[in-house]
Amino acid sequence: MASTKLIQFLTALVCLWGVYDQAESALTNCHMRELDLCLATIMISASDGVPADDEQIDRACEPIQEGIECVGNYSADCFTALLQEVFNMVIAEPKRTQKQLCTRGTEERAQYLKHAPCFQKALSSDTLRPHLDDMLAALEKAFEVKFDERIPVLCCGIQRLFQTSIDIVKENAGMKYSK
Repeated sequence: MASTKLIQFLTALVCLWGVYDQAESALTNCHMRELDLCLATIMISASDGVPADDEQIDRACEPIQEGIECVGNYSADCFTALLQEVFNMVIAEPKRTQKQLCTRGTEERAQYLKHAPCFQKALSSDTLRPHLDDMLAALEKAFEVKFDERIPVLCCGIQRLFQTSIDIVKENAGMKYSK
């Protein structure tokens, strides 16, 4: 559940990143390096594996929150009004979910914690590593292809990781927990 929401957030972020990347030449004070740093901050939490208790969730939430704020600041300074509006629509649900999971005592966090051992087992680093490597290869490939091919390469890589994660959880934890 939480890993699914993180992957959905990253999908939205990378797709918007690609859209922005194509319009960036019109903006002189904004650079993709800044957005890369925001994304790297979020990815820090993903590298620690699947959190299984309140303390681990709190540790994972901190860099995610910092990354979301970083992207929000960047978008406010660098996106066109239309892109900002699209970004706000796309990011609204992931931000809501992040807030619920990162707030102690919420129903969503309790439900996540109830099933966390299963998620942790299903999405262990051994199970997910080949698929994360595939995603990293897609990120590298995105910087090697022509401008107009970046969005499809990035989105396809994230979608493969997203679907694989869902399939692994369904197989190991049962279909009802993979939403």
